[in-house]
Amino acid sequence: MGFYCVDNLPVDLIPIFAELHSAGEGDFARAALLVDAREGTQLEKLPPLLKHLRKDHPITLVFIDASEDSLLRRYSETRRPHPLGKDVSVRESLRRERSMMDHIRKLADLHKKGRQQLERWKRIMSARKRKTLVVCVECHKCIHAGKYDGASLR
Repeated sequence: MGFYCVDNLPVDLIPIFAELHSAGEGDFARAALLVDAREGTQLEKLPPLLKHLRKDHPITLVFIDASEDSLLRRYSETRRPHPLGKDVSVRESLRRERSMMDHIRKLADLHKKGRQQLERWKRIMSARKRKTLVVCVECHKCIHAGKYDGASLR
């Protein structure tokens, strides 16, 4: 897909990254920043920050989620604790995470009408009024490796 990806960039560093990217720093045309619930209370800064950054930067917010069953299976297979819940069950940790991320989910551009030039997979998801993308393991790996072109998504 041709994106330079940064996973778990602290919210406070997003404006610096945006300025560096718009100034042409780095050898990449498109960037994707991933933020998750491990940011904790810093997530509260994200909505006003996005509003501010959108004044000067073309930003599309995509919220990707998985079903609770899929996530429970993932954590049981890897036998790793959920990052938010070392003292509670994985199911409870997932509930906490969904609660923390709910206000971010509501900001997602995926469902908003009137956006032009969306990538094919975003158009499909928007037409289906979905914010969740279910993909096979191989496609998941390709997406995270930046090699998925969306051609097989129907």
